[in-house]
Amino acid sequence: MNPSESSYAIINTPSARIYCESKNNDRFIPDTRHIKDEALYGYAVRLLDETAAGGYVRILTHYGLTGFIDPSALKTVTAAEVLDYLKEKLKVTDAASLDVLSAPSADAQILVTLTRGSLIRSLEEETIILPEGRFALEDVLSGNVPGGKNYTGDTDRDSKTALLPPEGWARVRLLDGEGYVPSHFLAQKYFTETYLFADLKDIPGNQAAFSFQAHLNHHFVGMELLFRQYLLEEAMKYTGTQYRSGGRSASGIDSAGLIMTAYMRCGVTISREPVFSEGWPLKEIGFEKDGSGLFSLSNLEDPEFIRPGDVLYFVTGKDGKKSAAMYIGGGHYIYSSDAPEQYGVVMNSLFPDAPDYREDLHRGLKTVAGIRI
Repeated sequence: MNPSESSYAIINTPSARIYCESKNNDRFIPDTRHIKDEALYGYAVRLLDETAAGGYVRILTHYGLTGFIDPSALKTVTAAEVLDYLKEKLKVTDAASLDVLSAPSADAQILVTLTRGSLIRSLEEETIILPEGRFALEDVLSGNVPGGKNYTGDTDRDSKTALLPPEGWARVRLLDGEGYVPSHFLAQKYFTETYLFADLKDIPGNQAAFSFQAHLNHHFVGMELLFRQYLLEEAMKYTGTQYRSGGRSASGIDSAGLIMTAYMRCGVTISREPVFSEGWPLKEIGFEKDGSGLFSLSNLEDPEFIRPGDVLYFVTGKDGKKSAAMYIGGGHYIYSSDAPEQYGVVMNSLFPDAPDYREDLHRGLKTVAGIRI
């Protein structure tokens, strides 16, 4: 189906499980025993099947992942409607748990509670504070303020500024109404919907056209160090969050979900899978091995080899379990552990004499990947 003729939807619930898929007689069916990912409020998806399979709908996310979801979590829209939606001033919620309130008051009714990383439309107007009071930017620019050439009087000004929330609050639009949140819990949205309108055969595709330098210039004043600092900050926001297979929220997250989410928050789309694969902006970085065939710690002495924000891919255990981590620096990395004694987002070390050393992960380190200019 041509993406421009497809149906789309927006996630209309705080979070929704995306289930794995399998094939049966050339038709995809949901495997509800396994959770593949988690969709968060406000994200747009493309519907791949016209009819639900087993009560579920197959979707494509903007980061190239396909799977099945409960249709009750979706608000169906047309291609034109989803394009209009994506052009709005979308913000990312930046609190582990954020109540959207019916009024700009801590005592107001809770309309919905969103997890970190959700998308919400900001209706916050830019304002300027003058001696005469607080005014909408459009009024200042047009001269519709006391002493301005187009000032129409208190009645007209008050009718406009009455819509402005009190200082520190932001007015936001939900998919089914409006509400208020503290403005400092709304963060910049850096990512774009890379694969939402792509043909499936082009995913992940050749991203050779992706320019890391151009990305830095556009979002991070050209500074790679600033980009990597943001990466680490985004990952560390989930410290202490419990492990959840397929999770990607502050309620629970897995290792690949943590890494992909941190990169996405910084505007770079990488694979959701806990294995390195070609076609994404991350490139494999070869490393030296020691006498026993393990990742040599001498690699950590070369800043040109491994940098904060690079991704470590592990294969561990007899069953070959795959996981991913983000390198922090100084031999440490952050990831989401499913080990009972470290169940959640933690930091560990590659140095055997460190108290937080994980020998199984050191032995299981198979690939190092990073984004380079």
